[in-house]
Amino acid sequence: MLRHIVTWNYKDGLSDIENKANALKVKYELESLITSINGIIEINVYINEFTSGLLTGLLALVVIYIIRCQFAIRDDEKLKKLYIKETDERALFIYQKSGSIGMNISVAGLLLGTLVCAYINIIVAATLLGACLFISLIRGFLKLYYRKHI
Repeated sequence: MLRHIVTWNYKDGLSDIENKANALKVKYELESLITSINGIIEINVYINEFTSGLLTGLLALVVIYIIRCQFAIRDDEKLKKLYIKETDERALFIYQKSGSIGMNISVAGLLLGTLVCAYINIIVAATLLGACLFISLIRGFLKLYYRKHI
C-alpha cells in the first residue's frame, strides 16, 4: 500500500531501495572476486589476514544493509520510516555540507589502494590505511559539527 511512495525515477523501473540493494550485490561480487584472488596468490599470512578481515567487515555491512532493506520492503511501516530517513532534508543538507560524497570516494579509493599495496609493500599499505582512517575521522567530526550547528 505504501510502496508507491518510493520514487520510480530510474530507467529500469526500480525503486531507490532496490537500486541500492542491486549496488550492494555488485559490491559483494567484487569482494568475492578479490577474496578468490587472495587464494591464488601466495603471500605473507599477515597480509591475507588483513585483507580477509577488511573484506569480511565490508561483507558484514553489506549483508546487514540488505537484510534491513528486505525487512523494510516487506513491512509498510518500516518502508515509510526508511523513506523518511532517506529523504530527510536536514540529513541530506548535513551530508552535503560535510562533503561526505567526496570523502566516501576518497576512503573507497584509499581502501582499494591499501588492498593492492598490501601485496607489494606493507609500509605503503599501512600509510594508505592511516590516511583512510584520518579522512574517516575528519568526516565523522564534520558530521558531528554540522549536526550540532544546523
